[in-house]
Amino acid sequence: MTTTHALPPSLELPRDAPPVLVFDVETNGGSPQLVCQLAFVLVREGVVYEGSWIFQLPDGETISWRAFNVHGIRLQTCKQHGLSPAPVIEYFLCKAHEIRQSGGLVVAHNKGGDVAALRNTAVRWGCPFDLDPEDVYCTQANSTCFSPHVKKDGRPKPFRNSELYEYFYGGAPEWAKLHDALDDVKITLLNVKAMMEHGRVKGIRLKPEAKADAEEDKSGEQKETPLVATTGTVSRFFV
Repeated sequence: MTTTHALPPSLELPRDAPPVLVFDVETNGGSPQLVCQLAFVLVREGVVYEGSWIFQLPDGETISWRAFNVHGIRLQTCKQHGLSPAPVIEYFLCKAHEIRQSGGLVVAHNKGGDVAALRNTAVRWGCPFDLDPEDVYCTQANSTCFSPHVKKDGRPKPFRNSELYEYFYGGAPEWAKLHDALDDVKITLLNVKAMMEHGRVKGIRLKPEAKADAEEDKSGEQKETPLVATTGTVSRFFV
């Protein structure tokens, strides 16, 4: 019988850990792929910040049935509730560069697809975009050393995001709505946290007992821009 987790493990990292920014996107399924949801979580100095945004789509663009069946985002939702992508992408890029310049880590599960979709979206909305995939740590590409699966040609087959979570945490993430970008980001964050503990992130290694330390230390003060509203140690970005 498959074990499931109704509640997520702690997203916090030790206060002295490098800052980590994890992001994910959902797309319209078009060619080229355009982002209809962007989410990211930032963990810095023991505090977790999170944000998720639905994007408008350019006139004439739709959401394919295949994409809708994956993430459940309707074109009408984008039209009625979507934000203009440009300011959100600019804010995300600002945070990503800020994290890298401070010695931190920018992470995605599928960096190639996620960065490409963001770049496509930025170009369509006239927004500068300068995030290089080589500057992003990819949990999918780095999962092959843990995966028992092999491709037809005999090469290691990487884990899916939820499979990697099950490998590290011993159960399925029942608490998450898979293919909601924010929940997928949280799964990716937990996976890269485990990879740090296994020494699979160059220059960063967390002690396993750091999980307990992070849960006990919740006294840190928020140090963030005015765009953040704080509730306890978990904050939400607003644009």
